[in-house]
Amino acid sequence: MTQLNRLKLNGYKSIRSLDIELNALNVVIGANGAGKSNLISFLQMLQKVVRASLKGTELKQKDASHILYHGSQQTSQLTAELSFSNDNNYAYSVLFSINEHDQLYKQSDTTTGSLDEVYRQICDWQFYRFHQANDLSVVNTLKDIYINHPMHYKRIVSTLKQILPFFGDFIWNGENQTEDAQAYFYWKEKGCSMTFNTSHMSDGMVRMISLITLLLQPNLPALICIDEPELGLHPYAINVISGLLQSVALETQVIVSTQSVTLLDEFDMQDIIVVDRKEGQSTFERLDITELAKWIQDYSLGELWQKNILGGRPS
Repeated sequence: MTQLNRLKLNGYKSIRSLDIELNALNVVIGANGAGKSNLISFLQMLQKVVRASLKGTELKQKDASHILYHGSQQTSQLTAELSFSNDNNYAYSVLFSINEHDQLYKQSDTTTGSLDEVYRQICDWQFYRFHQANDLSVVNTLKDIYINHPMHYKRIVSTLKQILPFFGDFIWNGENQTEDAQAYFYWKEKGCSMTFNTSHMSDGMVRMISLITLLLQPNLPALICIDEPELGLHPYAINVISGLLQSVALETQVIVSTQSVTLLDEFDMQDIIVVDRKEGQSTFERLDITELAKWIQDYSLGELWQKNILGGRPS
């Protein structure tokens, strides 16, 4: 498995200078506005730029002043270096500059390995942000799993039943149709013959279906990034999701940002990255395991976060 094991980033949004090592599982915590989502949003922006390059086009980001750290008057360039590990370690560097139209564009990029391989790796990343209610964009993926990967589909349904005991199964009307699967997406309750459409799903149920499908899909991407997976979920559902995240991290790389004490409690100290806003910039730091050893015997990670022992709280 090729893994992004280090990221150096300078001049992006609230990040003046970042140098962070990344593990298979990375849980990013911090207060509102600390900048924890900027780590994921940069990787997503980079992917869009790379995909444009593969099509032979140049993607220009509008309003560069709002992308660069403290605006273009203070920061004229954005630089990043990504280090990857597999059988042959390699690095990828990229430089973004601003043009006269206040657009950010990729000026150059280089790698110590194969640029094609780097691009393929970046294009295989997947990003999920479930802030929009009733977002069922995952339905087409779920339908494909139902048709082509029945064992994975059964696992998805059985996992849903752990959290939603009333849930029976999905009903796929017109499964041979080529149209959008959402038009034929129904479900039924356990022990009931009546079928329901998506309008009878709560926001939490929709997010639950999306998360479980994405984490149990048969072909995992090189990197999964999820922004606040806990939104709208019951504490027990959060526990189930945390277990899936840890399981998935055995096969691929995961970055999760969260504000959930319940979710944080499910992870180990070495998984955590704490984001604080200091002197107008976001800082990203790993926990000092040695320093916290005396605390963790009596308190959970969530309790230590609430007591501001970990940092990542409003100050």
